[in-house]
Amino acid sequence: MDIIWLFLPGILGLGIITSIEDIKTGLIRNKWVLSGIVYAFIMNTGLIIFYWGSLSHQYLLEILTNLLFAIIMGFGLWYAGIWTAGDGKLFIAFAALIPLSSYSYGHINWAPSLMLLMNIFIIGLIFSLSVILRHLSIPRLVSTTKKMLKEFPKRLLESVLYLFSLYWVLNLALSAIGIPSSAFLKIIIAFILFPLIPRGKIFIYVLLLISIARIFLDKDVYNSQFLIGFIINVIIWKSFMFMLKEGLTDLAYEQFCTDIDIRHLKPGMVLQQDIVKENGKFKRIPKPLFSKKSMIDEEPEGLTSAQINILKKTGLKRVRVSRTTPFAPIMTVGAIATILANGNILILLSFVL
Repeated sequence: MDIIWLFLPGILGLGIITSIEDIKTGLIRNKWVLSGIVYAFIMNTGLIIFYWGSLSHQYLLEILTNLLFAIIMGFGLWYAGIWTAGDGKLFIAFAALIPLSSYSYGHINWAPSLMLLMNIFIIGLIFSLSVILRHLSIPRLVSTTKKMLKEFPKRLLESVLYLFSLYWVLNLALSAIGIPSSAFLKIIIAFILFPLIPRGKIFIYVLLLISIARIFLDKDVYNSQFLIGFIINVIIWKSFMFMLKEGLTDLAYEQFCTDIDIRHLKPGMVLQQDIVKENGKFKRIPKPLFSKKSMIDEEPEGLTSAQINILKKTGLKRVRVSRTTPFAPIMTVGAIATILANGNILILLSFVL
């Protein structure tokens, strides 16, 4: 019997309950996440006892390293503002519930749940694009494209040095611990680390020194295939940063973002503008990615009641907020897709097509 049938009730139960609650209340309660992790612990413990004589030490260790990877990614993406803490904990529970045998296509030693993470973001991207295409207007598409092309050259050197140096360090680190280098894994790590690193002249100098070292020590950079791949990575990085910063709200403003009277703010709403005080007056400014300028130290979960009271005292009449999308259903679909595809859904599609 395929052991996935032992874990499937926990996966479906967790996915259905958290999806319903996330849609209704916008919350993912800890008790359901904890229940999923406990279910996974009981099933894995039973399997280890039953198959003890035939299990390799690598299999047992990979269960633990996979869970550790899920914890790092779950809370790392929460800190980076990609999803809420509840979403991060739900990802950890799904990573614990999906057995290693479900990662045939694209299996990565020690961190197979990277495939789950990739599938979740693919499903999320498909959902976002479907919303955008359903309400896309040509004038908005043209204006957003022009804005992206105008923004692209800004801080381009920093992006080039950051990716060139970090990717080399990650290649060496992943190779040392036996994890295959993955473009998706590297760009996710790069994105998580970006807000954690203090930027300035010292940051540029360090990147420059690492880049120079790579030029002398890494022979792989001296071929056209690397150059083309790196240029594509830079374009993806800059486009991704732009889309997260303002591109998605530009393309589908009515669906993702709206101006609202401050008196109508509710806990959980997410600001799409920074609120700063200049010359004794409060004003709204565009919200840069990873901004630390705002007087409101907002969490990914959105505004609190105390922060709303502070905003009401600023004298501002309206603010821009985003409409949050329940992510538990997307994550559940990603988990089911991972099981059906036996790993990476893109690899499976490449075989089918």
